[in-house]
Amino acid sequence: NLNRFLLRLAKFVLCCRPRGQAVMELLRAWCNEELRLSRPVRSFEADFRNGLLIGEILHKYGLLDDLHAMARGDGPHAMIKNFNALQPAPRKLNITLDSGVANQIMAEKPGVATTSWATSTARRV
Repeated sequence: NLNRFLLRLAKFVLCCRPRGQAVMELLRAWCNEELRLSRPVRSFEADFRNGLLIGEILHKYGLLDDLHAMARGDGPHAMIKNFNALQPAPRKLNITLDSGVANQIMAEKPGVATTSWATSTARRV
């Protein structure tokens, strides 16, 4: 079950926070080796900022129906379009991806792309 997987991932990320670099390497390996996204993840902040790779992950788990609706560009219009397209998926997991979090991800605020969803998920545990 995806929900159980996300809860385990959230607990793992939160309890390993002092060893953040090791956790980031595990997440990077998961994205690059297991999920095989359309491009390799080198920096979560830079690579997730337009929302496309987040959409790809959600699509692989059946939480985003129309991946083709997402834009590949990095301009403001593409980012806003992508984060709007992502909105239904977090709701399915009872996670809020509000405009504040989306803006922080788009601005490449360190840690937001990798911990905001885990933190939201862990609060439900």
